[in-house]
Order: sequence, then C-alpha cells, then structure tokens
Amino acid sequence: MRIEYNPRKFLLLIPIAMLRQYFERRGMLGDLAWDELNDKDHEVVYAAWQALPQRSRDSVGVDFQNVAGLATKQGIQIIIEEGKFHGVDLVPELVVHRSHSEKAFHVLLNHPRVFRVASQFNYADNLTRYWHPRHDLPAKPPNLGQEARTALKQAVSDYYVQNQGRGQYSDLDVYLRHDTVHYFMVYLSDYPDTFVGYNDDGALDRHPQTPAFDVVFRYDESCGHLDLYAEGPRQLRRDLEAIFGKTALAEDLSLEPPPGAAFKLDHLKDPTFEFATEAADGIFNVQVRTMQLSVPDKKSGRITFELLPYSNGGNIHDLIADALNQVNWQMEDLRVDQVRLKVTFLHGKPRAKTVTFNISPYSCPLKDHVPEHVTIRRCLKKWQIESE
Repeated sequence: MRIEYNPRKFLLLIPIAMLRQYFERRGMLGDLAWDELNDKDHEVVYAAWQALPQRSRDSVGVDFQNVAGLATKQGIQIIIEEGKFHGVDLVPELVVHRSHSEKAFHVLLNHPRVFRVASQFNYADNLTRYWHPRHDLPAKPPNLGQEARTALKQAVSDYYVQNQGRGQYSDLDVYLRHDTVHYFMVYLSDYPDTFVGYNDDGALDRHPQTPAFDVVFRYDESCGHLDLYAEGPRQLRRDLEAIFGKTALAEDLSLEPPPGAAFKLDHLKDPTFEFATEAADGIFNVQVRTMQLSVPDKKSGRITFELLPYSNGGNIHDLIADALNQVNWQMEDLRVDQVRLKVTFLHGKPRAKTVTFNISPYSCPLKDHVPEHVTIRRCLKKWQIESE
C-alpha cells in the first residue's frame, strides 16, 4: 500500500544513518551533531532540514516524495526490473532492509540513475486518466536515434504552440521497459501562472512560474500497441498519434484507424465457454460478475446483468436465462458492451488474491507493471478476447 507523504512521518521510516549519508552527500546539515543522534532523534533532523533555505529544502522534499512513491511492493518491483536493465541485481542489496521505504532510500543513495528512471515509470504507471489505446500499428522497433527524438519533441511542441498557445519549451525522455515497451515522455511548458508563497526570508511573495504538463507515448514494438496519455479531445489525440507515427515509426497514422474492437466479448455469451488456464498461470477461478448487453444499431438501450456484489457464488448465464425474455430478444442478436471479470489467483495470504476489472471492446484497465495483470493479459489472448 502506498504511504501518504508527510515530511515528519516520512523521516521516522528512514534510519538516522541513511539520512546522515544522504545529507552529507548533498553537502547539507554539516553542522548537525550526527554522532550524538540515534533512531529516536528524527525530530532533530526534521528541524534542521526545515531550517535550510527554501530551494534546498524543496529539493530534498522532491527526493523524499519520490522515495515515498516507490515505497510499495509495486515500486520495489519497478526498481528491481530497472536494475536488471542496467545490469545490476538489486535483490541481494534490498533484502537486508526491513521496509519498502528503506529499500527505496537505499537505491536513491547507491543507484541514483536506477532510482530516477524507476520514479519516472512509477509516475507514468499512476497516471489514471486520459490514456487512449490503439492496437493497429505495425509491430516494428521505433526509431530511437537522436534526430528522430528531436523531431518528435519539436513536432509535439509545435502542435501545442499552434493549437493551444502553450508548449513553447519541451524536453523528451525515452526509456525501454520489459524489453519491448518504449516510453516517450514529452514535457511541455504550460500557460504561465503566479505562485503565492514564502521566500527564503519567510516573507509572503508572488512568484511568476511556468509549470509543465506531460504527453506520454507508450509503444510496444512486439505487437504494435500504442497507449497515448494526453488531455484533450479526440482530434488532438489523433493528431498526436500521427506525429508519433511519422517521427518514430515512419508510418502514416493520419488516417482513421480501421474499424474493429481491440477486445472481443461476444463469445462470452456462450454459457459453455471455459476460461482455460495452465498451472503456470496460477489462476484458480475466473468468473463473469456482470455483463452489459445491447441491441446493435437500434435505440433500445442496454441491459446489465449483475451478480450480487457481496456473493462469490452465482452464474451470470443462469441469471440471464432466468431474467431475459427471449421472445422479444434472442441472445444471438445482442452485443456485449462490457463485462466485469473476477480472477482469483492461487497465491495470496491470508486470503486469495483477486483482480476484478471491467473490460469493453475498446478499453481494458490492466497495467503492464502488475504481475497479476500481466498474467491476465496473456490469458485474454488465450481466451481470444484480445487479439495477438
């Protein structure tokens, strides 16, 4: 579980020796009597930290917030994966630390490059809105050369300048994950604003500032899947997809993608359908908890069948058979607009691990950094719900 960042409470999670190492490496708090402190003296460190000039105090706070963000099971897994990418096995180093916070702080101290990239991945993984998938791109490696990177960054910047009057300044970071997934993170200058806060002298002041906003392209070269994170209308997303296709793939994506759903659900209407699994999947059971049906090309509306939310039993097809008057509507005439699946895994203590999620023909919320989600996505292909 992710910890809520609170500066004072955060320091309680980090041993004094690690805090001393951090501040000494940054050339801060040199006058603090570290040799006289023990692990109950975090309040002394907190007071000394808060007495630093504002810019120094804030820069430390950014590091500590990033540690707090990675101080989860998911965050540590991201760190380990990124360490492997850099040829470093971090497991022996991390296993000696008692908590996720200590593990993340250890990486901040000893592997700053791994820590920085892991923080970026963790940030991208926790973007919850404005992700838009597209699954019809060619499965090919993107152009990662400097010329192509510069072209992508400049084209995205020019687009926002011309259409929204912002984005004059831009930066681009490119990272590889899971061997085939490329993250292109574009940072753009937003509209200028004024921040009201305290200066180094403790006086209330107004500071003009130019915040940044993000556009993220997540492209899997193994299957031609593109996820775009960008806030805005549909045309903006289409234009950004075209920019990515031209600069990173040398492909014309300006045309409307071919019709067809990314996920096929209609065969789940069959009550004899089986969610076949293998022992290696570690899945104990898969259950359809809800099914939303509609009549294609008509304005009759939708019907949602849902099992009782606090009951693990029941069968959605029995419910449909009992409730649907098939004199008016035949099951084969209905389209599945959405289902809610509950996947129960064999592992999990003290109770079984479950993943419950909605999936529609055009969206699936499963993430590529959660091990159980990765297993389910692999099974979706096996069940012919997601195309290869």
